[in-house]
Amino acid sequence: MPTQVLLIRWTDAAHEDFTVRNLKKVQSDLDVLLGQSGATLVGELNWTLGGVDGVAVADGLEPADAALIAMALYRNHGVSVETLTAFKTTEIEDVLTGKRGPFAGLADPTPA
Repeated sequence: MPTQVLLIRWTDAAHEDFTVRNLKKVQSDLDVLLGQSGATLVGELNWTLGGVDGVAVADGLEPADAALIAMALYRNHGVSVETLTAFKTTEIEDVLTGKRGPFAGLADPTPA
């Protein structure tokens, strides 16, 4: 099941309407969009201080759906969303050992 990390940044346009009300609108829209995609939010959308303004983790979110959600949040709220595919340890082990992915069945690509 794909897991996506969504990093949210306020753009200059979004800073003009940087209010608690707008934060709640972004949260609400994210919840609706994730629900429509069949994904679930892990925990809640967390607002942060620093280079990234918000972080959300979604389980069951396909990369194409993550891109659509990012575009919708930008269009509706002026926030920029970077998406990162996250792997559980067992998933990345399968990729690295050639049990999964485009090189499945080939020799272990890790050095001896």
